Amino acid sequence: MTSHSLRYRTHSKFSVIVPTFGRAAHLRRCLAALEKQTRRPDDVVVVIRPEDEATGREVRSWRASSRLAVREAFVDRPGHILPVIVGLREVSGDVAALTDDDAEPYPDWLERLERHYGTSDVGGVGGSLEEYVEEKRIELPGIDRVGYLKWFGDYYGGF
Repeated sequence: MTSHSLRYRTHSKFSVIVPTFGRAAHLRRCLAALEKQTRRPDDVVVVIRPEDEATGREVRSWRASSRLAVREAFVDRPGHILPVIVGLREVSGDVAALTDDDAEPYPDWLERLERHYGTSDVGGVGGSLEEYVEEKRIELPGIDRVGYLKWFGDYYGGF
């Protein structure tokens, strides 16, 4: 699909990529939030390392009991970039949305992203970030804006 063909589509296929390692409890909350999306993802690819057995069990449990189309993809090295690359190769959607395993996206997250892709020549969409500790929202010191792309290609926040 060409980059400009999404402009004419009102119902693109959306995939979600969740890189994770050793945080099955966080992943459980993230997947629960994805299940509550007003615009359900077409598939969810959780990128894990083979030795992370607890997280693998969590993914398989969700796949067996959830309405989400959840599956695993594997990486053999630590880091954040490689899982994103592997996730991008594995998704089935026209649009790939990235979230961290410890994030709980708002219920209308994908619905709001989809609006941008259906109406313009959009190559990427960032989002906002709110930090919580023990159910209380906290301010991030020195950070007044996240989830944006600089004109020269650097991105800030959002994952």
